[in-house]
Amino acid sequence: MTITVAGQNLLHKAMAELEDAVDTTDELTKLSGTVEGILSIGITHHIGLHRLPDTMRLFMERYPQVELDIKFASAEDIYDGLLQGHWQLGLTTLNPTLHPQIEQKVIWQDRMKFVAAPDHPLSHKLIVNLSILSTYCAFLPKPKSFTRELLEENFPANNLKLNVDVSTNNLDTI
Repeated sequence: MTITVAGQNLLHKAMAELEDAVDTTDELTKLSGTVEGILSIGITHHIGLHRLPDTMRLFMERYPQVELDIKFASAEDIYDGLLQGHWQLGLTTLNPTLHPQIEQKVIWQDRMKFVAAPDHPLSHKLIVNLSILSTYCAFLPKPKSFTRELLEENFPANNLKLNVDVSTNNLDTI
C-alpha cells in the first residue's frame, strides 16, 4: 500500500492536528490535578542501573496512573532525542553546552574519579594529579561523549596530553 498524493499533502496537517489534540488532552489533565498518561524518558544505562530503581519505585507509588516508557541511550542521543521530541524527560550527564530549548537541572552530582587496578603503579600512590595521570594510557568513555569532552578540556587546559588506550560507550564497562 502507498499513500496518495492528496494523502501526502494532508499528512503534515493531520499530524499537526493530532499533536494539538494530544497537547490539549495533556493540558486538561494537568488542570484536573490528576497526573496520568505516558511519560517518555530517555536514560543512560549507567543512571538506569545505579539511580533509577529506587526513584522509579517511589514515582510509581505516587503516580500510579502514569505509564513510564523508558528507553536507554547514550547521553548525546538523549539530548538530541529531547530536541526532536522523542522524550519528555532525559536523565543523563549534563551537556557542557547549554541549549535554549532544553531546561537542565542537576538532580545529583557524581564526582569524577580515576581508578586503577591493584597491580597498577598508580594504585600505590597517595596523591595523583592530572600531570601524573597524563603519563599513563587511559580507558575512557567514547570520543564526543559529554564525559570525555570534560576530560579533553581539562588536560590541554593544564598543558597536558590525554593518552587514551581504550574507549567504550558504557561507563559500567570502564
